[in-house]
Amino acid sequence: MIRDLAFRLLNKSIAVPSREVDQIARSARLEPRDRALLHDVVSGVARRMGTIDSVLSVYLRRNPERAVRTILRIGVYELVYLDRMPPHAVVSESVAVAGRRISGPTAGFVNAVLRAIATELQFEPLASYRPMRDRFPTETRVARFARPVLPDPATNPSGYLAAIHSLPAHVVDRWRARFGDRGAADAFRASNERPALTLRANTEVIERDALVEELRGLGYPAVPGDHALAVHLPARADGLFDSEIFKKGGFVVQDETQMRVADLLAPKPKEKVLDLCSAPGGKTTHLAQLAKDKADILAVDQSEDRVARVRESAERLKLKSIRTQVANALVAPVPGGPFDAVLVDAPCSNSGVLARRPEARWRINEDSLATHHQTQARLLIAGLLATKVGGRLVYSTCSVEPEENEMVVQEVVEQHKLAKVEKAETVVPAPGREGGYHALLIRI
Repeated sequence: MIRDLAFRLLNKSIAVPSREVDQIARSARLEPRDRALLHDVVSGVARRMGTIDSVLSVYLRRNPERAVRTILRIGVYELVYLDRMPPHAVVSESVAVAGRRISGPTAGFVNAVLRAIATELQFEPLASYRPMRDRFPTETRVARFARPVLPDPATNPSGYLAAIHSLPAHVVDRWRARFGDRGAADAFRASNERPALTLRANTEVIERDALVEELRGLGYPAVPGDHALAVHLPARADGLFDSEIFKKGGFVVQDETQMRVADLLAPKPKEKVLDLCSAPGGKTTHLAQLAKDKADILAVDQSEDRVARVRESAERLKLKSIRTQVANALVAPVPGGPFDAVLVDAPCSNSGVLARRPEARWRINEDSLATHHQTQARLLIAGLLATKVGGRLVYSTCSVEPEENEMVVQEVVEQHKLAKVEKAETVVPAPGREGGYHALLIRI
């Protein structure tokens, strides 16, 4: 059943939101272990698709239809990156899915391709890894093939790095140019991590250290993070979101890099605060916490569905200071201003959070960055127009691309003379840390 569900999701689109996986897992009444496996396969294929396709290109004599390629991708992911089933069982299950899901004589083709790969695949310790065309590192071991499956690292280093890290070659080139080889290597590794869970304690309900102790009492190996509200857990924490402390609003999932955004805006009690792009509500609720739930916070987004997610989060966390409104600041000014503090957490490429949004890597290109830039600049202008003179605005993204970050801020500040930049920071992704950008502007 797991592979059938994974096929349904991935054949529809490589970009499958986690909440859609949760919905289909609940409707299928999957046990927690099977639900975790479904998440792993769906996100893993999206994350490792570049490497998987590099392997498949060597073993395929023709370009198969989309549905067949989806089954092959799932099979290769299981053969290379998972060790829950023996290879012959992975091949057998993949053939069975092909027989059930695809009309025509495809089962034999799937069997031949995956059996050839399984026969020629061996594993070695990570310590044995050397850059060569016939092998690449996984999380715990080196996958070695009987034939070359990668570009030559000596003559095509960007192509080789793109293949082993499953990233577009142009992303590899731009990160190496901007972050240097060592910084880029950290960013590459971070983009392929299975992201651990980071929680933000809701101090309106429970203090951070008390939350750590309560989670440990429930059997979770919780440890405090570097941020004063952060708690770290392993990637798998079965049952966590069915626990009473979650239902009581004791925490919300949020990475420490994202926690810096609300900290930078630093809302105070009695201030009027606007969150211009608020869904799903992580930063909105953090703003409310920082103001001791005594600010007047207006959370805006462009659809009722997105606003409802903010509202649900605020209600679960028992925060009373958040009002929600469906509005599009690109169409008309948000009523109720001017505001003392404004957050513009702009939609972006998500290049800093590819571990959490693995499919986003396949959408990053010059055209998409230019489109984002235009929208982001318009949102920043709308946010500044809603900020009172002398007030504060934080512009943030989950991107590390300059077109979406410092170039947006510089363009708006220089052309419109509405603000000055107080401080700005780009956080480069690294193992255990998400990336992003945030800048504090003062309205003039």
